Amino acid sequence: MKTLKQISLLILISIVTSCASIKQDPYTLSETKETKEITLKLIDLSTQPYINHVKSIDSVKTRLQSLLSYQKSKKNNIVLIEMFKILVKDNGKVYGFFNIWKKNNVLATYFINQSKEEIMFGFDQILELENKKDK
Repeated sequence: MKTLKQISLLILISIVTSCASIKQDPYTLSETKETKEITLKLIDLSTQPYINHVKSIDSVKTRLQSLLSYQKSKKNNIVLIEMFKILVKDNGKVYGFFNIWKKNNVLATYFINQSKEEIMFGFDQILELENKKDK
């Protein structure tokens, strides 16, 4: 089911990028890359107690919410908005991971690695879409 959704999303991205001449946004690119790096480093720490990283988790959540708000302020940006929502929803990729970490206090390496791949894929899709826009 996830694969079908991902394929559908990629098709939608392809249609949007081929039909519209939209300008690339350096801010979106740089902030998304930086947020991705910070998020992935934080995920690596989830073998440690959640409580030790609450401040960093809140910082990542704030960054993601800021990116989502920024995307909402731009016109013709529905696809990127929806892609960020996939990361930010309570049961989404990043927020969902943080919720599971909070519930379990520490996480197993296997789960961390699987989740990290999915989260990385989500960020990479956003970056790929933004990179395909006109410079």
